[in-house]
Amino acid sequence: MKQLQAAGPQMGSVKPASSARQILVSISAIASRVAANPGLTVKEDAAPLFTSFKIGKYELQHRVIMAPLTRCRAPNNLPVPDMATYYAQRASLGGLIISEGTVISEQARGYPNTPGIWTAEQVAAWQPVTQAVRDRGGVFFCQLWHVGRASHPDYQLGGAAPVSASAVPVGDGSVVFTPRSEACPFPTPRALQLDEIPGLVQQFVDAARNAIAAGFHGVEMRPAAAAAVDAWCMLQTATSLTNSGRTTPTSARMLTEAALQTRPG
Repeated sequence: MKQLQAAGPQMGSVKPASSARQILVSISAIASRVAANPGLTVKEDAAPLFTSFKIGKYELQHRVIMAPLTRCRAPNNLPVPDMATYYAQRASLGGLIISEGTVISEQARGYPNTPGIWTAEQVAAWQPVTQAVRDRGGVFFCQLWHVGRASHPDYQLGGAAPVSASAVPVGDGSVVFTPRSEACPFPTPRALQLDEIPGLVQQFVDAARNAIAAGFHGVEMRPAAAAAVDAWCMLQTATSLTNSGRTTPTSARMLTEAALQTRPG
């Protein structure tokens, strides 16, 4: 470890204004020094950070992946030109970027100024962004997002309640920000009816197809933090334990297949 610290830049030397590209170059320099020191050992079951990794048909050149980062900088749910610069600065040859949470429908919204992927205009606005990442040799996946109960009536058509697997609000003391950036308590959502589930699944299918049309290499579904997929996965677990019959494992499989149907060639 001392050899590694001496070979690479000290953390204190990285200025706050350093670009992501500069940081990646520094990391690459460390990797080169590590390769030149065969005396360094790793656990047998450990995968070196700077080794290739195959995901689907894409061969990643390293295992440093940019995670989704919600930015709230897309007015009217429309990607803007500055996003091309933002993602290109963070792209690396054979490196994977997962986009910020991208809402799949009007119903899916719950944060101000998040980009969407459900209209032709949004698809067209994403294309320069995805092309900028491709030009840098990066692999770009779109994170498909339905916020579920983590929303507010101001985001919903006609001021309707947000939808979820059950009528239980987010209860961790956090707040939701309306389209006007006003902090409000989370409302009680409306439980979807069983016959509404196929329509929700179709939203994911359509969004996945739109993402590929927009130039993304693949998609990822966000199953966390009260989002729709998260809620359904939790309900699936409860159903299997209680045999309540509220839903069936088929719904969880359908959501998974929604992404797989549009997996690129």
